[in-house]
Amino acid sequence: MSLVFVVESEEALSSGLAWCRTFAQQTSSGIHAAIIGMDRKVLLALTKRSMSESFQSDTLKYSVQAVGNDPDALLEFVRSVGGRTLLVPHCADGNDYERTVFEKSPIQTFWLRAAAAPPLSTDSISIAVPAGSVLATSISQQLLDLIPDQVICDSKSNDLSCDELLARLQNSVGENPGRLLLFGINDTSKSNTAYTAARKLIEENGQLSVALVRGGESLSESFGSRVKLWFARVAPPMERQERMALANDLEMGSKPNLEFLGMISAASMLAAFGLLQDSAAVIIGAMLIAPLMTPILGAGMSLAHGNRPLFKASLLTITLGFFGALVSSMLFGWLVWLLRPEEADHIKWVTGEMWARCRPSPLDFCVGLVGGLAASYARTRSHLSAALAGAAIAAALVPPLATAGLQLSFGLFGRHSNGFLVIGPLLLVTINVLTIMIGSSFMLWARGMRRDPNTSKKEKWTVRVVAVLLVLTVLVLVASLDLEMIFPN
Repeated sequence: MSLVFVVESEEALSSGLAWCRTFAQQTSSGIHAAIIGMDRKVLLALTKRSMSESFQSDTLKYSVQAVGNDPDALLEFVRSVGGRTLLVPHCADGNDYERTVFEKSPIQTFWLRAAAAPPLSTDSISIAVPAGSVLATSISQQLLDLIPDQVICDSKSNDLSCDELLARLQNSVGENPGRLLLFGINDTSKSNTAYTAARKLIEENGQLSVALVRGGESLSESFGSRVKLWFARVAPPMERQERMALANDLEMGSKPNLEFLGMISAASMLAAFGLLQDSAAVIIGAMLIAPLMTPILGAGMSLAHGNRPLFKASLLTITLGFFGALVSSMLFGWLVWLLRPEEADHIKWVTGEMWARCRPSPLDFCVGLVGGLAASYARTRSHLSAALAGAAIAAALVPPLATAGLQLSFGLFGRHSNGFLVIGPLLLVTINVLTIMIGSSFMLWARGMRRDPNTSKKEKWTVRVVAVLLVLTVLVLVASLDLEMIFPN
């Protein structure tokens, strides 16, 4: 275990050093002092001297290192040294920096405005509000070996405004420099009144010691942070203006309209012609004009953003495209039937290109996933051709839909020695839609298209939708493996 001690200024050093020593002694942790700013030579030397004098009678191990001014530089340093606890003493000019670090920290964090130095006693520690009391008690016991003696406000404090909560706290505690007021913060959104009140107390120059505490990330959150960090190194997130432009483009293109329906119908008819002629060149031409990429990427972005209206609009557009392509290819098939009435055995009209889409396999799962990742990445990089990525998506959707439409118009359905008519192509489309949507949402999230961290975390619909998509993908994939059992001869 290790303790990371954030030193922004001499003020933070003097107010936090005794607390740092107490935490380290209690948890038997090594200490890593992080000096904020790479050109702070005086503060660096002062911190080394102060820690040497303070810890000379102890066996505590410590190090002092300068890190960049950006909060992300500090958090990367925290991960690199394996930090388990982060101590952030408050200083007058550090409000925005400290708040960002507190909200983004992946480990247990103690944000402190110290009016006095430890040691403390049990009856000098109070928990402010019931929400987060378990967290505050746990961290107090771990870092100070003390259990707070009281919770000041009752459960009705959740309904109080920020000013009302502050007034109640001040009436109960007053300005006692020997008392520590703890806020256990599980939710850092703007809607959390306790968090807003705690920040105001931190920023005031009162006589009361105030601390905001957060627990570390869960296993899933830690994994997500590591994935995000890795992606940030491989492909840095887009700039804000780029994200806004892409979001606006996808939102506009994900709305259902007649133009979209006309283009998808034309692409499906062209694909149907290529399938009947067994011509790969014509099928490729149909892929290039199919407008399927935008609504599917819009659905992926809505999952990354938590934008429910956009998800509904994208889903409606995808459904419109599905039925538009299916119906237009059926109409084309009926036209062919009318022009060739003498051929009664319609199974002979099923070409090699069509049979190839009647046998879905696990490899098709990879086609959709890689296509979704490639398409979404291409849309976030201006120097890459989005048309090529769009063709990759169309390759996974338009030809199978056209195949299913043609086979329905010919009256062909069910199992055949060469594959599964209608069922196989539709199953292939389903696999590809699901995997493209999942892959694009992941890539757009990794490239910076994320929900505002200050919004309420009560919106869990995105997690539920992604879980449903994953379950459906597995079920469809299993079904594709067992088609012979589902549709025996």
